[in-house]
Amino acid sequence: MRSQKRTGGGTAAAAAAVAAAEGADVERSLSMDADEDDDKSKKKSNAARHHEFYYVDARRVIILDEDAIQHGTVCWDVSRTKLVDIYLEALNEVHPQSMVHIVMTGYVASNTHGVATTLQRDGSDYSAAILGKLLSSTQINIWTDVDGCLSADPRRVPGAYVIPDVSYNEAMELSYFGAKVIHPKTMQPAISANPQIPIYIRNTFNPSFRGTRIFVTSTTQSSDSEKCVCGFSSIEDMALINVEGTGMSKYDLAIRENCDAFMVIY
Repeated sequence: MRSQKRTGGGTAAAAAAVAAAEGADVERSLSMDADEDDDKSKKKSNAARHHEFYYVDARRVIILDEDAIQHGTVCWDVSRTKLVDIYLEALNEVHPQSMVHIVMTGYVASNTHGVATTLQRDGSDYSAAILGKLLSSTQINIWTDVDGCLSADPRRVPGAYVIPDVSYNEAMELSYFGAKVIHPKTMQPAISANPQIPIYIRNTFNPSFRGTRIFVTSTTQSSDSEKCVCGFSSIEDMALINVEGTGMSKYDLAIRENCDAFMVIY
């Protein structure tokens, strides 16, 4: 009898435990269903929200002081004020519940005298970086036709691969010595921003690929000795001539096609 009572009591306890577990599962399931419904309603709300695209001529925003240096320097405070004014202007012209997306031209700007000017070589990427700093963006994406910064010229090195992370300094060095993915001046607004802004080099034809991130850290900042070299770059059509003689200093003469000769005496 005692054995039967104990068994019966154990069965009752087990049944109660099963019932409690089933109740918890039901509550958890209802909670998950509620969360899924909330997510669906949020997605539906965002999808239903109207999107407005507002065109802006960059000459109305980016202002250069061409009297300061040869190619001009960005007047940050003036440009930021103009951008805010244009954004408020856009809000007044669209529906109150709309999400505003500003589409702005690149490469062009205005000087302090109100005359149209340009941002010179690689000005389109530079204008994107300028706008990124003006907006205090969390990142700047440069869309191009390659997957990112490569470890070497793929025309010369078939095994070249995309470098996932490159520091600002490494990107500048690679650019100065032949790499053509990004111009050094494009990085200036990202570096001078507070906080600094990472730049992503991404492929228009492969948008799902992460690309290369240019920021303060790098792939080479690792204990792995095989990753101590960031990449290789080269400059074509250049020859180096060493000139030496008795009683004279050593000369290095660099001659480049269609360029003047540069001589260094040391």
